[in-house]
Amino acid sequence: MLEIQYTFLDKDLQKLAKIDPVLRKEINGAIEDSAFLVETTAKKRIQRGAKTGHIYKRGKRGRIKHQASAPGESPATDTGTLARSIRTTRNRAEMYAETGSNLVYAPMLEQGTRHILPRPWLEPSLRENLPKIEKLIDAALKRAFK
Repeated sequence: MLEIQYTFLDKDLQKLAKIDPVLRKEINGAIEDSAFLVETTAKKRIQRGAKTGHIYKRGKRGRIKHQASAPGESPATDTGTLARSIRTTRNRAEMYAETGSNLVYAPMLEQGTRHILPRPWLEPSLRENLPKIEKLIDAALKRAFK
């Protein structure tokens, strides 16, 4: 399984959020929104991102053309299985969310193997959204402490 876990609070703020229901609600909302941003971006990177890898034919009689991703690009969708497998789970009690895939080959694509260079899709999706995530967390804290 490959996943990113979102816990944006230092321990003192996390303890406070467990006591204060308004803060807890705001933080959980920001964490969930952040996780879903990354999930959506990861799916889009796989389904729509530019691909410059090898073009090959597959299927019966080689009628289907597929353009693979080059190393460093997000994987090119073929059957859509990877994109469909990307999920976000939430744990509101512990104030965290996880985004990832349970497919065996998901970490192989993300991190590479000795035979395949990496085709990262999850970590770049997080990096791309960090400015938005910071704004979501800041806004949640401002609403909670106003």
